[in-house]
Amino acid sequence: MVAKDELNKPTQVPGLVLENREEVRRFLEAIKRKEIKNLFQEEFNNAKTNLTIEQELFLLDMFYRQHQLFDGNIIATFSGQGWAGPFNWHSAN
Repeated sequence: MVAKDELNKPTQVPGLVLENREEVRRFLEAIKRKEIKNLFQEEFNNAKTNLTIEQELFLLDMFYRQHQLFDGNIIATFSGQGWAGPFNWHSAN
């Protein structure tokens, strides 16, 4: 976006003016949030790039041993025979 004056020419706008401690605190929080978001995004992108399925399968084992996933009356379960095959889907009844 470009600010324009009365003659429709580009013009500068005044900088951000923080008038009290609360505004300063909120502005600093926004900077910190942006830093954290960027760091997380970079780390996530690196993790996706370096992902080796064979080395990460233990995460699926841990996840499915700790959670039962319900979708209506269908439960996703781990077959108990390692990750050589697909998930074992069955009815909850």
